[in-house]
Amino acid sequence: MARFRMRVHDSFSDQKVVAVSDPDLIGRTLRDARKEIEFTVSEEFYGSDEYEAGEVLDFIRHADNINLIGNNIIDAVIKEGIVREENVLVIDGVKHSQIYTIPE
Repeated sequence: MARFRMRVHDSFSDQKVVAVSDPDLIGRTLRDARKEIEFTVSEEFYGSDEYEAGEVLDFIRHADNINLIGNNIIDAVIKEGIVREENVLVIDGVKHSQIYTIPE
C-alpha cells in the first residue's frame, strides 16, 4: 500500500490546510520555465511523518484546503473522485493540485 508525507497546518481562519506529498519528492525542486514556476517540495510544509493512503484520503475528504504534489497521491485522489484530471497541473513531470473551500 502506498505511503505519503502529510502535514496539517492551521490557517489564518478556523480552516485547516492538509499538505500531502509523495515521499520521494521531499527536497526536490520542481521547475517549469514556460509556466514560470519553481518551488521546492519541503519537509517543513509537507511533513516528515508518513501515512498510509487510506488515512491520508480520510484527512483529505474532511479538509477545508488541500495542497497535493506527486503522481501517486494525485492518481489516488482522481480515482476517489476528489480531483478531476483537468484540474491537475504538471510541473517538471510531477502532478500537482490544490483545493480550496471559501468560507461564507
